[in-house]
Amino acid sequence: MKWLVASVFCLIVNAVVGQQLHFDTYTTSNGLVANEIRCITQAANGFMYFGTPAGVTAYDGNRFRKYNYHSGFLHSLVQDIEEVAPGDIAFFATAARTSYHIRNQRLSTDTLIGGQPVRSLYKARDGSFFACTEDGLYRYERDKLTRIPVYEGQEDKPELNCMTEWLDSFVVIGRSFLSIDVFNKYTWQLVSSSVAPYFVRNLFADSHGKVWIGCIEKGVLCIDRNSVEVSRLQFVSLPAFFEAYSTTEFRSTVEDKQGNLWLGTVGKGLIRYHPASGRFQQISSANGLVGNTVFVLYADREDNLWIGSNNGLQKLVYKDWLLYSSRDGLPADLVLDVIEPDGGGFVTAGYSGLAWIRPQQKTVTWNTPFEDKTVNCLIKKGNTCYALSSHTLNVLSFDRDMIRLIRSYPLRGNYRTMIAYKDNLLLGGDNVLAVLHDDRVQENSLASGPINCMTVDRNGILWTGSKDNTVCGYQMTELLQPQLLYTAGHGIDGVADEVHSILADKQGRIWYSTVLHGLYMLKPDGGEFLEGLHLSIQGGMSDNTCRGLLLYNDTTLLAGTGAGLDRVIISLSSNRYSVVPVSTYYDFSSTVYTIKPGKGRSLLLGTESGLMQLPGIATDKQDARRLPVYFTSFSLLNNADSVIDVNRPVHLSYDQSSFTIDFASPGFVNERALRYMYRLQGGRQSSWSEPTSSGSVTFSNLPPGKFLLEVKAMDINNRLSTATAALSINVATPFWQRAWFLLLVLLSVGLIVYLLIRRRVANIRRQAALKQKVAETEMMALRAQMNPHFIFNCISSIDNFIQDNDRENASGWLNKFARLIRNILDSSKTDSIPFWKDWETLRLYIELEQLRSDGQYSVELEADDALLNGHYRIPPLIAQPYIENAIHHGLKHRRDREGKLHIEALLLDGVLEYRITDNGIGRTASAALNGVNKLRHNSYGMQMSRERIALFNEQGGQDAVITDLYDEAGAASGTMVRVILFV
Repeated sequence: MKWLVASVFCLIVNAVVGQQLHFDTYTTSNGLVANEIRCITQAANGFMYFGTPAGVTAYDGNRFRKYNYHSGFLHSLVQDIEEVAPGDIAFFATAARTSYHIRNQRLSTDTLIGGQPVRSLYKARDGSFFACTEDGLYRYERDKLTRIPVYEGQEDKPELNCMTEWLDSFVVIGRSFLSIDVFNKYTWQLVSSSVAPYFVRNLFADSHGKVWIGCIEKGVLCIDRNSVEVSRLQFVSLPAFFEAYSTTEFRSTVEDKQGNLWLGTVGKGLIRYHPASGRFQQISSANGLVGNTVFVLYADREDNLWIGSNNGLQKLVYKDWLLYSSRDGLPADLVLDVIEPDGGGFVTAGYSGLAWIRPQQKTVTWNTPFEDKTVNCLIKKGNTCYALSSHTLNVLSFDRDMIRLIRSYPLRGNYRTMIAYKDNLLLGGDNVLAVLHDDRVQENSLASGPINCMTVDRNGILWTGSKDNTVCGYQMTELLQPQLLYTAGHGIDGVADEVHSILADKQGRIWYSTVLHGLYMLKPDGGEFLEGLHLSIQGGMSDNTCRGLLLYNDTTLLAGTGAGLDRVIISLSSNRYSVVPVSTYYDFSSTVYTIKPGKGRSLLLGTESGLMQLPGIATDKQDARRLPVYFTSFSLLNNADSVIDVNRPVHLSYDQSSFTIDFASPGFVNERALRYMYRLQGGRQSSWSEPTSSGSVTFSNLPPGKFLLEVKAMDINNRLSTATAALSINVATPFWQRAWFLLLVLLSVGLIVYLLIRRRVANIRRQAALKQKVAETEMMALRAQMNPHFIFNCISSIDNFIQDNDRENASGWLNKFARLIRNILDSSKTDSIPFWKDWETLRLYIELEQLRSDGQYSVELEADDALLNGHYRIPPLIAQPYIENAIHHGLKHRRDREGKLHIEALLLDGVLEYRITDNGIGRTASAALNGVNKLRHNSYGMQMSRERIALFNEQGGQDAVITDLYDEAGAASGTMVRVILFV
């Protein structure tokens, strides 16, 4: 029976409290290692870590990063996970005598000194860590386990599962099917124990000094300050609705900033319990959970609830706002107005009448004690409540469970709005303004259109907004009759629209909303009001349909639109403004008809979907966040496996100047809506980039130098964070661009230039020496060719002709001798002469030699026509010494007159070759016949000729090749000389 009562009570509570829950779900398709989440922690930088049976997943708000068997995880189930030092995430696996660590995005394994598998790791208030094991309690420090003196002397293992600090000096320890124990954390003396054994899964100490104990098959238990006054641990009596879960396994408990306790169960989903108000709600797969078995709960720093289940990970962005709709007992979802009566709760008005919501009594009453069910407006004036329907003004009271009608004032025409004016009420209708004064209604006809809304400014002027899109200002007389002063608004331009709400701020400005064109502002200017501002979708509004208005404070205007609630932040000194979509934070988009201030900082919104109660404009959490940005990875494009620490300045070589940098802002209220801006100082992107949702940036081929990458986050309200992430990047200069290398190159170039100059000078000197040597050689050759013997013999031969009176021969040979002498003298003036001229000189020389020898041998000369007709130049008489040598040392010693001298000049591939062949006695016989002095003279002449040939050729190689000729019997038969010239 108790269980039935508790179940019915839970259903009632769940029905009355229309809390809207929005879950974000993450599974392996998003990047989780596995869908079964067993433990959760948040690092100091805000990143989330989730332990699973297959490893750990890290989530930075932008991307998931896996640490599984590919990374080095070798065990089956992650038992617990904690950040044991900044940037050092440690986790422990089932039966593993090791600890795993994630440092700088790399997974490593360390051996636990002490050798005990850790079941859970508890971070104490002083920052120290305690490890619960089956063998006892240990202090954990740098992978070292130090035994705590509890459960000493027991034969059985103590089987510790979890622990928590309690109050100022106690520690509560939960075990497996053993007693729950309380120890003094300073002396480690046992203070109190439970009588019965329990299998404790989870311990949680809330902000009110109570410890919640989640058990297997025993439900949830609770102890408070009075529980340790006796040696036997006493449990607190819990509300009746907990009896329905007395055999349920509870796995995790957390507390949010609103004082709600969230409890995760096996098989029955999630339980939310608010001890102060008694509100209780069960959340299961019917409400959006992906699995009814909840292993772990974690409340992050933004008060988001992370739910680890057997079927995935979920995040509940819990805003503690309420929605009351027809599902909760309202006559209809549409709410046009709302007030808070003295009897407590909220009274709503709409086309279907009135409703009275009393959350404390967990009831909704609705009845309309007058004929007209359409209620347009509500006002609470003192202890009296007024409800304006289309044709009546009704005075109401709220008595117990009923809304009672005290008095009704009939009205002519159709009325839509009313406001308090001094001690009176002003009612606005179709071309009429009514005044409730001295308990009677006075109606005044107006020339303006049907009134939708009214307000009174600081000067007592009544402003009205009409259905024909006109704004009018009236001065109320002492007789409460309106006198028209101003006609303003964009309706005078004939724009088809309707003014829905109007109000005046402390600066005297008039704000009014329209159904189709957004929000307008009229600014006083002397005796006139000029249009000063227009806000629409183009200006940042969520929608152009604008209905409800409320001045939240001097600089903040709340506007209800067709897409939710917007906050307009206004400058007091200018027309500057910014728009923040409040409904984006709360995740709703209903049309807001009216906005009323509630108790404290809360807001009451009349919407198409019902009555919404917000704890405030709620983006306060976003305002307070600095949205820190962290660099998460640095990848080289040419080496994806590189590991670069982004927590310190990055130094890169010149060939690593292309890379991708990932960054994230670990804010999880609406992380997908976050955007980023970045700039690279010192590089091409020196100005801030356009906002982007991508949490990475790639740079290619950065030049050498020092750069500073800065990144800012932009929240869901398009505001830049005050925090900036900065990463120093230094790309090294290539060695060929460094100063020492440039100096070395400069020195090398200088040295090369110096050596080239030296070589050039040496060449010039060598050429000069060569020319001088050529000149000396030519003079020596000339002297050798013009030796006295040759001249004397030639003259003697010519003289013989003269003596014989052979004038013709004497004259011919004398002419040849003169030509020879003239050619030789002409040739001595230059280093080279044309081949044809040298060939003629050789012919003259040979003919004179034949004259001297009296025809003792015959001579045959052959030259290529190309040589005779070309422009080839050679040293003068270069072949003469070899011809002379053939005549005087070869042919002259023959005793017969059969001597033959054959001289041939050939042109072979740019090479001139003289071939001088004689059939003389040969070099060996000639050397034996000639004396020593003649040999020296001959050798000297040959050496001088070789030098001349070598100087002319310059390229090197052979100059003259002398070949001895032999007959078939092996006897010397002459000599052949080849003189080679490169022409």
